[in-house]
Amino acid sequence: MSSPAAAAQRILITDFQPATFLERGATVPFTSPLLQQARIRLGPGGLREVVMRNPSGGPGWYVGPWDGVVAMARVTVHDRLVYKRIEETGAVTPLELRRAARSVAAEGYGGPAAKEAALAALAGEEREWRAAYATLLATLLGQAGLAGSEAIGRARSRQELIALAPQLVAPIAPRLGLAADTLARALEECATLLARIGAAGDAPTQTARDLAAAERLIAEVKTLAAEDHRADPDAVHAILVNGELTAALARDALARARAEAMRPQALLLGWAENEAATRARLTRAEWLLDGWAYLVSLWDTAAEQAPGRQRHVLPELHGLLPPLPREVTGAACPVTAPSVPGRRVARGQEWQAGIADADQVARNERALARSVA
Repeated sequence: MSSPAAAAQRILITDFQPATFLERGATVPFTSPLLQQARIRLGPGGLREVVMRNPSGGPGWYVGPWDGVVAMARVTVHDRLVYKRIEETGAVTPLELRRAARSVAAEGYGGPAAKEAALAALAGEEREWRAAYATLLATLLGQAGLAGSEAIGRARSRQELIALAPQLVAPIAPRLGLAADTLARALEECATLLARIGAAGDAPTQTARDLAAAERLIAEVKTLAAEDHRADPDAVHAILVNGELTAALARDALARARAEAMRPQALLLGWAENEAATRARLTRAEWLLDGWAYLVSLWDTAAEQAPGRQRHVLPELHGLLPPLPREVTGAACPVTAPSVPGRRVARGQEWQAGIADADQVARNERALARSVA
């Protein structure tokens, strides 16, 4: 729970166009309507903050302490456990938050479909990590004219691969001015990020899948707008402008990160010299696409419902668009998020509001099953 001093720091800002991705924060996959697409970020002094749309439904953004955010209103068991997992792990990046959400969903708290998707995703994540680590290590050795590919190919687990590295990279470490153990640790950390990216253009890894899904959503919104004159023009415009810029920037960032993966000596030396800068480059595409997997899942969930439902979900997608920071847009804001209409609940009708919330939670859980995959 937040202290009175922390509570006094809660503010409402009318326009949220952050300067950087770190200021924007990363999306937390909550299912409760009030916390939908809330973001967590590090504020002054390293204290965690939550950034979310005005809970009243009016214009502006609420910014306040992360501590006790789940005590603001009635939230699902899933959301309380996600909050607890974030507290336990200190997660603040898109990758860390996705892992936290997957671990909770894998325990069944987001519904059976989300559990199945999360378990499959965790298994896939492990395969991708081993592939990234093995590829990076083999490329490093091959470019240095050293053997080791056969030993790498025989390794059958993460632990076996990690155990191999110090001995295999020992001849290379002095050339880079690093200890073998330091180089091996850098290799392990880089592989964790490259597993999301893939070293080859045709690798169907997580970030590439997220990009493809976002591009599909943009194309389908464009098609719907051309075929249905009732589609909200403001929502369509915002989704296309924000989405096309995001996708273009993410494609470029993904290509640059993959190019770095093909130069492992320079990559690992850069990691040892300036880990933060190297990490920022390798995760640029992931930060750009953060939040889009959930938009895609809402869109696809709507497609399974009554005809025309995708048209009705456009304003919600508009309201949930991740704001692009000024570091990629310059001083201009490409789109403005709309106000979300508040809901009036008359005395004696609270039960109806509860039913509406339950329906939306159920919808959000169906969307979660797609976004944690």
